[in-house]
Amino acid sequence: MGWYLERRESEVDALTALEKAAIESQIGAKLDDRVIRLKEGAQAFVATYMRQPELAKKNPKRIFVGATDGGYFDRVFGGDLTAEKFVAAHRLAQCVNEYVRQFMTRKRRKDRVSDWRSDYAAVLGAELVAKHPALVDQVVPQSAIFLTAAVFERRVVLEGKSVEALIAELRQPDFTVLNELLMQTIDFAAQDPSFSKSWPTLLKSQPFFEKFATYLKGRASAAP
Repeated sequence: MGWYLERRESEVDALTALEKAAIESQIGAKLDDRVIRLKEGAQAFVATYMRQPELAKKNPKRIFVGATDGGYFDRVFGGDLTAEKFVAAHRLAQCVNEYVRQFMTRKRRKDRVSDWRSDYAAVLGAELVAKHPALVDQVVPQSAIFLTAAVFERRVVLEGKSVEALIAELRQPDFTVLNELLMQTIDFAAQDPSFSKSWPTLLKSQPFFEKFATYLKGRASAAP
């Protein structure tokens, strides 16, 4: 499929030039942007196809531990896992990570630009920045895995869009769907006083994700 799965940490860094050339010949591409690290790929798969963002973000070590030791290895690396799903989940997570990365670039220079709101709006959109200027610094840096799970839930699970079509949508420069989801997430949390925990805690909470998924399902059902 044109990707190389790194099964051991820093495996690619340890390859010789000859070994890299052999792999690149096999996958038909340069290794630079075609490596899936096992932990990151597994986290993406768990967050999307398994609908378990808390396991992916809060307890990733348990992905690689057997059931007898309280882990999920047998469930994750079972019959439902395919190379196609693993690659698709990784590519989807890459799109969301790029969104967060672009925001973080702006957050780091916030105090050095004349108009940080406009700078933020270039990624987050003017509406989100205008509505929640005090919260985006708290929410966006922690949001990658949650947003990966949520956008998969909305577009693929609820709306029936193919993952390939969703990836193409997320590669558009305006990040509209992610901005909409982020605003919905913040608004949804504000509706329920039980969601009083910090954003880093909420965004790795399985109950919060499941309630938000139910909210999205209700919105999808109510749509004309």
